[in-house]
Amino acid sequence: MPTGIVEYLDLTPVQIAAIQAQIAEQRGQAQSLMKQLTNNRRELIATTLKGQFDIRQVRKLAARQARILEPLIIANARLQTKIYKLLTVEQRRKLDGLRKETAGLTHPSFTDW
Repeated sequence: MPTGIVEYLDLTPVQIAAIQAQIAEQRGQAQSLMKQLTNNRRELIATTLKGQFDIRQVRKLAARQARILEPLIIANARLQTKIYKLLTVEQRRKLDGLRKETAGLTHPSFTDW
C-alpha cells in the first residue's frame, strides 16, 4: 500500500491488512494475463523493429492486446469496488474526491482551455 494513500485516508491496520489481502488475491488471478500482455508487447516491438510495418500483423496484435486488457480492466474495477466497501463513509468521500481529481472531473483538462 502506498504510504501516501494510507495516510490520506487514515486507514486502520485492519483495513490495510484487508486491502492487502484483496490485492494479493487479485494479483494471483491477473498474473497470467499480465504475462500474456508482456508477450504481446514484445511481439509488437519485434514486428516494428527497424522501421518495419505490417498492418495485418499490427492489427492482429492490437486485437489480441484488447482481448487481454478487457478482463484486466474488469478485474481492476472489481478490486476497487471490494476495497471501497472496506472504507468508512468519510474515507469513501475522500477517495471519491481524489479519484475525480485525478480523472480530471473536478477541473477542466488542458484541452478544454
